[in-house]
Amino acid sequence: MFAIVIRISSIALFWYTWGKVKPNVHIAIGFIMAVSGFAAPFGFRYIFAEITSPHGVAVALQGSPDSARLQVFLNPLYPPLILHTVVGAMSVGGFITASFFAIKGNTSPKFFGLTLARSSIPRITADFRSMVPIIPQQQSPPTLQ
Repeated sequence: MFAIVIRISSIALFWYTWGKVKPNVHIAIGFIMAVSGFAAPFGFRYIFAEITSPHGVAVALQGSPDSARLQVFLNPLYPPLILHTVVGAMSVGGFITASFFAIKGNTSPKFFGLTLARSSIPRITADFRSMVPIIPQQQSPPTLQ
């Protein structure tokens, strides 16, 4: 849970040093912030895997508590929890990024840092007015006479 302390400190440091330090230092702070952002969920998944399926408890009860801390990584629940966390974070980040570009309609090659011709990038548009309701209208129930 030390990653949470690093994360909060790096967020404050990143915010209050904006424009006051060299760009390389700012990038390094951002990198520390990103790594600690991944480390905090990994720590929580470590705890959740051990609570749900106490794999390391048996090893600790046999008299080797140090190896029990590493046994949670062999817990059958730990890899799916981590995979779910990483895929979920990447999906949400991708959806937010795609939404931003769809709303702004910004498909300029200069913005993306690409050297492709402008015609090779499809234009992204979002027109919510043309969407049709997916759920059909419900009919009123028949009345008894």
